[in-house]
Amino acid sequence: MLINSKLVHCNEPDEEVQDRLRRKQTGDYFLNDFKILQTLGTGTFGRVRLVKHRDDPETADPFALKCLKKSAVIKLKQIDHIKSEKKVLSTIEHPFIVCLKGTFQTPSHVYMMLDYACGGELFTLLRREGRFSNDVALFFASEIVLAFDYLHL
Repeated sequence: MLINSKLVHCNEPDEEVQDRLRRKQTGDYFLNDFKILQTLGTGTFGRVRLVKHRDDPETADPFALKCLKKSAVIKLKQIDHIKSEKKVLSTIEHPFIVCLKGTFQTPSHVYMMLDYACGGELFTLLRREGRFSNDVALFFASEIVLAFDYLHL
């Protein structure tokens, strides 16, 4: 059901929907604010999932939800690395760097909500292609140089 151009779930109390919309405005999410669509990738610390906010219309762009297992982060002594990643991503805005939309945690996981960059990691694409043409390599190299230039200003 649509109310004020917002998707509202018929079986939910209005108070829950309003709380979820308030959290969306502040970027202070809960895991159950999202519908998990699929897994985009897995890594040492956890998974990256394709998600949509429960109150967004079907046509809304999805997000990438990075789900990090706290136990793995602690075991591999990466706490400072994760804190640094959050700090850097929360202070930058550049078209060639994914934007951090918000973070939250549960007792077992830390979550980072990011823009979804369709196409995956450059390394995966290069491994699949084997080699890039000169034009494609120049395109990606230019994006990387511009992103590094922005980060080092």
